[in-house]
Amino acid sequence: SFNFKINQILCKNFSKDANAKAIMLQNKAEADRALSEAEMRELERQISHDRKLRDFMKLKSQERQEDEELLTYRKRKEVEALEKRRKEKEEHSVEAYESKFKQIQDISREQDLDKLVDKFIEVEDKNFALFNYVNELNNQIEILQEQIDEIKKEIRHFEVQGMDLEDQRKKTLDQLEEKSSHATRLADEHEEKSRTGKKILEQCRGGIDSLFRKIGCDRRQIESLLQSHEGVTEENMLRYLGIIEERTNELLMAQAAI
Repeated sequence: SFNFKINQILCKNFSKDANAKAIMLQNKAEADRALSEAEMRELERQISHDRKLRDFMKLKSQERQEDEELLTYRKRKEVEALEKRRKEKEEHSVEAYESKFKQIQDISREQDLDKLVDKFIEVEDKNFALFNYVNELNNQIEILQEQIDEIKKEIRHFEVQGMDLEDQRKKTLDQLEEKSSHATRLADEHEEKSRTGKKILEQCRGGIDSLFRKIGCDRRQIESLLQSHEGVTEENMLRYLGIIEERTNELLMAQAAI
């Protein structure tokens, strides 16, 4: 179905900068490691400071020896707890990204990352082209309707004036009516095309909304941005696609770092 194809493809044109984004993610990981190492050095500095303080107090009173040993033990436990939390956070982050990427693969039934990206690019280009096509049809319908109204106005004008030359009047009316009929036929054709286009857009809307939920996009973010809770519409469809693109980009960068 069309909705399935939307879900199958939505992974956008990120392949050409995947290497750069992978490097960016690697740099972030290195920065996180550097921060963790800095925290460890700070803890070691604090422990060293406490040890020196303990030695000083030991000279003053041997009774403080047990307290100092307890302090050292606590500091060592704090360091161990910090290292454990850091490792758990890294493991949880990797597992979360793997889970989200696996969801995209299950939805699309496509295991090849490059093919997934190519299909996403293709469907987004088609959606954008269709969106522009429907807008163009609506503009043409408005122009044709204005022409029809103008022709009808001319017909009424000739009817009111009551031309003396009946043959000329009839000929003129026939010409105007022919123009009106032709314009009406064109308007009907464009109206039918517009309905078809809107139907396809409605299918796109459903597919976009479904994928928006399945890949874990933040609905509060888009609702806050649009100041609306009405969901996906023709007017905000591209905004939703932008949020999906950002979310997919995050998942792709996470997968590239795994």
